[in-house]
Amino acid sequence: MEMTGRRLITPNVIIAGAPKCGTTSVFEWLSDHPEVCVSSRKETGYFIDRGDPLFDEGANYHVQGIEGYGRFFAHCAPGRAGVILEATPDYINQTTAIEVIPTLTPRPLVVFILRRPSERIYSSFQFSRNNLSILPKEMTFSEFIGLGADSGKDPASAAVLRVALDQTRYAEHISRWIASAGAASVSVFLFESLRDGQSGFMKAFSERIGIDAGFWDGYGFKRINESYRVKSQFMHRMVRKVSTSVPGLTRQGFLKKAYGLVNKESPSQASAEDKEAMRRLDESFRTHNAALAGLLKMDLSAWR
Repeated sequence: MEMTGRRLITPNVIIAGAPKCGTTSVFEWLSDHPEVCVSSRKETGYFIDRGDPLFDEGANYHVQGIEGYGRFFAHCAPGRAGVILEATPDYINQTTAIEVIPTLTPRPLVVFILRRPSERIYSSFQFSRNNLSILPKEMTFSEFIGLGADSGKDPASAAVLRVALDQTRYAEHISRWIASAGAASVSVFLFESLRDGQSGFMKAFSERIGIDAGFWDGYGFKRINESYRVKSQFMHRMVRKVSTSVPGLTRQGFLKKAYGLVNKESPSQASAEDKEAMRRLDESFRTHNAALAGLLKMDLSAWR
């Protein structure tokens, strides 16, 4: 492919899912690896479907085609990096991504990191209520899950739940990816393996994508994109709005630390009610999990 007289550079590894499964940490750690060149923006979101709330009017495949995708990798000199990487975990259930990504040349390896359904949805709930402040502050997890039966009570929150549930129906989406990209171009890892041992997980990941796994010996794994509880959702929404207008403002050391002291605190632990709601979720996903285990020939006993 050509782009303004130059070869179009596209990734050969894409982390396509799932949200709240450690993808940001894995992406950031890989960005430190000398054999990896990462996209200029972690979540390019370039292949998000039209009509999706995450659709970026200014940067998307539907308007700018494949050529526009190359701008996220223009800094990656051909042949200098063994792996050119991007990570948009919301691709997991996006039809545009499923149909277009396998047509890239070379065809990229599409990687998924999956997590026990109840824990992934609980983490998504916490992140949406706190980090994003798009759910009512006092909403409990049990109330959130209950919106599935009473979506008219809070349509906006119910929409968040629908996305969380859909993205967790892993077998449905992974089977579509395999049908489109081929089994050899799809790899799946478990979040539980990452949680149990970062170095071991990253070594296995590195071996799969063909880079030096020894890099992780002695590497200082940073904790990234953790959930937190906000004291004032109004203040948090205002800060997020300002940071969008002034990129990098809230990432500046002093301001970030000061804001954290004023409006952030550690998230509360799961209550007995939360745990019961998670148990019910696990039960409802039992059939989906069995389908996934059969599809991938993978041991999912860690999810029981």
